[in-house]
Amino acid sequence: MANFAADPRPHVPAGFSLEDPPPRPPLRQEVFVTGCYALVNEDSAIVKLESPVHKDDFGPLATSLRSFFRDVHQVRVVDIQPCAPGEAYIRFNSPLEREKFLGPVFSFGSYCMTVIKHDEGDNARTFDLDCEA
Repeated sequence: MANFAADPRPHVPAGFSLEDPPPRPPLRQEVFVTGCYALVNEDSAIVKLESPVHKDDFGPLATSLRSFFRDVHQVRVVDIQPCAPGEAYIRFNSPLEREKFLGPVFSFGSYCMTVIKHDEGDNARTFDLDCEA
């Protein structure tokens, strides 16, 4: 569809007049967000076990996980909490300690345990902050 300049005056019915429309705001506004984004929870991870553990058995699981990291790998765990997309959230002392456990599959009793980043779980969502509206 092409737009051509046209004179509307010949098409105005008798008794009507033309008025200039009020100024409209611009159709497109640009907003820029600047600054440094602070990364949070980079020391957190999600523990997933091969055969799921019932949520009522979380107390013994947390104790076993704490001793697994402390006794076998000499890593102190700050906090262990229940987790919906996995078995437990684990907070390490630093992101560097978390990096040691990402990737390999560990033998944890009769289970196979994997550790994934906190933001890469099954319910992870990403947001594209560079979109234009």
